[in-house]
Amino acid sequence: MVTCSGDHNSELFYAVLGGLGQFGIITRARISLEPAPQRVRWVRLIYADFGAFTRDQERLIMMSEGAGFDYVEGSVPVADGSLIGSWKSSSFSGRDSERIAGLGAQHGLVYCLEGAMYYNLVTASSSSVVDQELELLLEELSFVPRFAFTNDVSYERFLHRVHDGELKLRSVGLWDAPHPWLTIFVPKSSIQDFNNGVFMGILEHNKSMGPILIYAMKKNKWDGSMSSVVPDEDVFYSIGLLWSAAMDNWEYLENQNMEILRFCDQKGIKYKQYLPHYRSQEDWMKHFGPKWNMFVEMKRKWDGSMSSVVPDEDVFYSIGLLWSAAMDNWEYLENQNMEILRFCDQKGIKYKQYLPHYRSQEDWMKHFGPKWNMFVEMKRKYDPKALLSPGQSIFTSSLVDHA
Repeated sequence: MVTCSGDHNSELFYAVLGGLGQFGIITRARISLEPAPQRVRWVRLIYADFGAFTRDQERLIMMSEGAGFDYVEGSVPVADGSLIGSWKSSSFSGRDSERIAGLGAQHGLVYCLEGAMYYNLVTASSSSVVDQELELLLEELSFVPRFAFTNDVSYERFLHRVHDGELKLRSVGLWDAPHPWLTIFVPKSSIQDFNNGVFMGILEHNKSMGPILIYAMKKNKWDGSMSSVVPDEDVFYSIGLLWSAAMDNWEYLENQNMEILRFCDQKGIKYKQYLPHYRSQEDWMKHFGPKWNMFVEMKRKWDGSMSSVVPDEDVFYSIGLLWSAAMDNWEYLENQNMEILRFCDQKGIKYKQYLPHYRSQEDWMKHFGPKWNMFVEMKRKYDPKALLSPGQSIFTSSLVDHA
């Protein structure tokens, strides 16, 4: 068990962030908290022009702390009103949804910018002060006139806005459907190409498979020491395609995700995938880019420190022969196990046994391979008198005393 933070064992701490489970298992985390606000002025702005939509997002995230919105998120609203496609936007009233759908039919596609101002009811005029700040801010933005929708809710209600959609999906059995999500980070310089080729191209006629999120992020908010990788531009966009599939169409959505990635590759869009599933080391090296050597070194240092041993290939198979023996045939099964191991030895299969029972130190040294010296050193350090598990024949006291 290792404790780490930004100051203590910081190398491991940052390696784990974005490390895709390669450096250990987080069993406990301490998260700093701050007082929550009481109220939220929550506004959703509709855009028909993608350029105006992205410019306003970038303007908002560049504002100094305390100015602008405390929370900003963009999305592409679905036009057909289906529950599985619109659950995240379900807070629009029926009349407002009809107006947005009409605008979408007129322009082909619309975009929603969602912002929130947090505040406390310190004085009786607190709410009106927020009204004035919001009015001034909206004057700077280029949304479609008369398509600003504002709510004032408790902070708790704002945090539960997605949960309400979840409950609606659960009520009709749609929440537990397969979710072949795709999240990618797209550099600012390529976001218009992505809109043209994906939102207005590949996804043009697919409007009911789940929310589509798009929001601007600043690269300087990501610590470069982390294993996670983002596009090499000051501003990039997080694109979240949060699909929900019926049991018979998840493969269609998987194929659609692959089509989107192929489009990005063909257009030379230098995206980064969130939680990717690459099949080759070449693709992983491309994904991590300049961080690959650091990633390998951290893997060697922190994952290679375990005493457990596995085959020296990127992918290996765990084979479990879970026999159950009658009282009179357990020896037959033991002999069969030995026959399997002899076959592997004869074929030159470089297997590793889980919980082995070797009879000689030579076999144990072969089992641990390059980790043998480290294993001996740990034994000398933590069990110098060789009191633990003497029946395994791994060590003798003389080995520990004189190695």
